[in-house]
Amino acid sequence: MKSLPGIIVLSFILAIPVGGFVFGFYMCKDCGWNVLGRAFIGCVVAWLTTVTFGYPPKNEGGVGEPYNAWPYIIVVWAFIAVAMEWTRRNSDD
Repeated sequence: MKSLPGIIVLSFILAIPVGGFVFGFYMCKDCGWNVLGRAFIGCVVAWLTTVTFGYPPKNEGGVGEPYNAWPYIIVVWAFIAVAMEWTRRNSDD
């Protein structure tokens, strides 16, 4: 990726599922220190966040107020965009 607008668009596309994973990993209530359980919940919420565009449901039935994963998505978007831009500037092209 050679241009900054391309990096911004690509990092946004990547940030939605990755931000959902971070949100699910962090918000798992019954996981305790079970890292595998947290990773599984993170994968499920990553998919749900992508499908619902940032608002995964709070329970299995999908009723009630959904969660808002956008704060996590925005932070992940910033990290991915900075990392991609830093990699682009430090490449040997």
